[in-house]
Amino acid sequence: MTRTKMWRLGLAAIATAGLALVGVVPAAAAPTPVEPAPVERGMPDLPTPTVHGKSVRGGWYGPYHLKNYGSGKCAEIGNQATWDGAPANQYTCMAAWTQQEWWVWETHAEGSLTIQYLYNAHSGKCLETWSGHQVGAQLVQGVCHWDESELWLKSGGVFSGFWSYRNEFSGLCMSVWASSHSNGAALVQNTCGNTANQLWVPEYY
Repeated sequence: MTRTKMWRLGLAAIATAGLALVGVVPAAAAPTPVEPAPVERGMPDLPTPTVHGKSVRGGWYGPYHLKNYGSGKCAEIGNQATWDGAPANQYTCMAAWTQQEWWVWETHAEGSLTIQYLYNAHSGKCLETWSGHQVGAQLVQGVCHWDESELWLKSGGVFSGFWSYRNEFSGLCMSVWASSHSNGAALVQNTCGNTANQLWVPEYY
């Protein structure tokens, strides 16, 4: 065998061994996509209210949609407003709309009467009256000061499931203006009469 032939055979052997070696090296595995962990929507970090400036045994519940018995629509702060004085109205109940969700702070009491604050889940403000004792004045949201204008006396409903909300400051009840069934109809305070436009059903959506 000539020197040239031996040299060529040696190169071929080296190439074959190199290919074999490459064949046993595993290719880098593609990274496995990681699914994001599901986020459970829990209660936000809510403040501890007082009643008449005093600590009272109670707790936060919700979030609820407040559905009006007469119209079948839900209380909300329209247009996802976050500013003080934004008006409250009713609209078709929408499960994903946080502007219709209310965290409710309620006194721990038995029977048909409890004291509540209504805290909007989107804006972080409380439902209140800004117009004193004026009948027909629209309800609005404002920074929670835990005063009488934001305090609601929830009554009735133990057996029927329908509740009225009377503002402690004005003595008037949360109502849908003129018993309207229209989207956008104002929520106002009016003389309490246990009528369909003043009855509300707290519901989970």
